[in-house]
Amino acid sequence: AGLRPDTALVDKALAPFSDGLDFEWHVCQPLIDSSAVTLQNQRNWLELIIAKLPDYDGILVLHGTDTMAYTANLFALSLQGLDKPVILTGSQWPYDAANSDAPRNLATAVSAFSLNLKQVAIAFDGKLFPSVGSSKVSTETAAGFDNLHFGAL
Repeated sequence: AGLRPDTALVDKALAPFSDGLDFEWHVCQPLIDSSAVTLQNQRNWLELIIAKLPDYDGILVLHGTDTMAYTANLFALSLQGLDKPVILTGSQWPYDAANSDAPRNLATAVSAFSLNLKQVAIAFDGKLFPSVGSSKVSTETAAGFDNLHFGAL
């Protein structure tokens, strides 16, 4: 009875950024809870990113928090030599929930595109973390991720 992914939120969540950025998105079907992500799912996403990356200034991945750090690490190890950002973000609470961290996390992720990053990073709780070494550290607070090895970017 965990949270369920909702494709209807994509337009609503990205609407505040539509004036400054152009988006194209791909919604994976079927949507799955991030606790059920498999290596094959990650490989499929990686293939999609590799195919799309040359056409864009960066890639934003909206991902559930349970396995986001694992996916980010896999992407970082597989996409070495990047010349643009691949940013992953998610939220501890649903987008429409009272006091949700989702809008802030999304704003942090989108702001990363103006920083000239050339790596895979996680955007969470107003911070950007290098993917390698990052992990989920809380399921109950907005500060759900940290990188105890390298800190925030």
